[in-house]
Amino acid sequence: MLGKPRLCLGALFLTLLAACTGKPVERKVVYENSVYHWRIEHVIVRNFPASSH
Repeated sequence: MLGKPRLCLGALFLTLLAACTGKPVERKVVYENSVYHWRIEHVIVRNFPASSH
């Protein structure tokens, strides 16, 4: 049972980290549950150019 909260926290941390980097983020809702108010999103972070050299 401890795996689910850790997974949720990891996904939240990754989303917040991507939001703080200023890189373009594309979100697409895959599934939305209107009864329990949660949804599954497919998140794409454009990470290019990978280096500045």
